[in-house]
Amino acid sequence: MKLYLCEKPSQARDLARNLRISGKGNGFIGDNSIAVTWAIGHLIQQLDPDEVDVKYSNWKMEHLPIVPETWKMKPNAKTKKQLTVVKGLLQKSNHVVIATDGDREGEVIGRELLDYFEWTGNIDRLWLTALDDNSIQKALNNLKQGSETKPLYAAGLARARADWLVA
Repeated sequence: MKLYLCEKPSQARDLARNLRISGKGNGFIGDNSIAVTWAIGHLIQQLDPDEVDVKYSNWKMEHLPIVPETWKMKPNAKTKKQLTVVKGLLQKSNHVVIATDGDREGEVIGRELLDYFEWTGNIDRLWLTALDDNSIQKALNNLKQGSETKPLYAAGLARARADWLVA
């Protein structure tokens, strides 16, 4: 299955219309050969300090800085249902097109899900800067290889982890 991963439902509807996909499922548009789904922003988030180690439940100056040995993620409680949908679609997919917003944060939203579920397969990037039909068609005709935009993911992770360290 080829899966397009969008950032939000409205973006997924616009993309599905341009791909001429009409079948609807729970949390996605498409069928068993091609589907478009969405992330509703960040479906996962970094653990809170007290989830990294219970000793951080009580804030103490001598604990600082708190630097996790491994950076772990957890489901966002508000969007667990959609996370389950994405997981199921990824299990059926061998090709993902990250179709989130064309920026660093969009890259993180898409790739953090692939990493979280330890998904491996072919990755392409649909670089969307506008959601009008002409812009979507132009982007569909000019897919980037996933490797081209992976550095944006590294930059986004660095920013998120730096925010966690100083927040």
